[in-house]
Amino acid sequence: MEDTYKILIGMTEDTLEVVDISDAHNIEMIGIEGNERMKWESQADIDKFVDYIRDFYNIDSFKDICMNVSIIYADTDMEYLHYLYLQFKEAFRVNVIQTEQILPFVSLSMGLFNDKKKSICIELMKQHYRVFQDKDKSYVCQKADSGKDVQNIPLSDLACFYYLTGSNIKGEDEVKQLNELWKSKLKEEIRKCEKGCNDKLEKMNNTNTALEKELTAKIKKLEEQLSNKKKDGERHFVTYHRKTLFNGLLVATMYIEEKAFYTLSAKYANGEMVKEGNEVGTIQLKRGDYSPSSVQPISIEANHSGRIFWLFDKSEKEPDGKNIAVIGTMQDTVDDINDWLARMHSKERVKV
Repeated sequence: MEDTYKILIGMTEDTLEVVDISDAHNIEMIGIEGNERMKWESQADIDKFVDYIRDFYNIDSFKDICMNVSIIYADTDMEYLHYLYLQFKEAFRVNVIQTEQILPFVSLSMGLFNDKKKSICIELMKQHYRVFQDKDKSYVCQKADSGKDVQNIPLSDLACFYYLTGSNIKGEDEVKQLNELWKSKLKEEIRKCEKGCNDKLEKMNNTNTALEKELTAKIKKLEEQLSNKKKDGERHFVTYHRKTLFNGLLVATMYIEEKAFYTLSAKYANGEMVKEGNEVGTIQLKRGDYSPSSVQPISIEANHSGRIFWLFDKSEKEPDGKNIAVIGTMQDTVDDINDWLARMHSKERVKV
């Protein structure tokens, strides 16, 4: 399929320009707002540049016409170069060529070398290069500082790349060597570009995974906090307070004696279900090994329904005002109640 349209795009670290090539004798620089080239800093600038080209050919997509696109780049960011390439991927043919690879071909085609002149300085797209013959008799190109006798080559002169016939190039072996060198370096540049894109994609995926894990952990923590807050409102202390002056006087009298203490007789074990109002146990005053017959056991009633967990020790000197037990939720365990007590800054723990 013969190309109907050919364009040559030049890209440096901060400029873009484009040339329309009808044939070897009809080459036109496509102006951008009256300028031969435009400054760029971002993908948005590249999008604007590509829109100018679409408008020039009056097309919506590069697949609407048969177009051969060659991108010549010099000292530009590989990520942005790849982005520019993607804007033309629908074209019939797209070439991406480094300046150092094409200048030896162009220099030989333009007849800039002879038997005496084996090295020249070239300025292309405001960049300076030296093309020379190395010890292997191959022509190579390297970046160079600005010097004397600089040959200024506009981007439009590189249009001859489309029409190289070898008529101006001396030595078939040199052509083959340059061609192989160009292919090898081009493949390496493409490989580096692809690796850079893959590395960035992998980094983005890793970042997204880390953020997802962090968000999941925060959501889980928030859910646990909300669940704990709800359960905390359903947990209640069972606390004993004296009810009669008689018992109070008796307790005071017995407390003076070293062997006077209180014991708990629980009717329910830790974690068993109780109903509000039910007697769950009794506290009995003891003196030594026996209980005074004049002191009745103190009845402990459940103030809520749920699972009971005991905080009363086997032998307490004074139960008045102390938390005897906790009535928890239907799902609570000993560990749940102890965690709750810790959050409440209580030193008490379930007696197991």
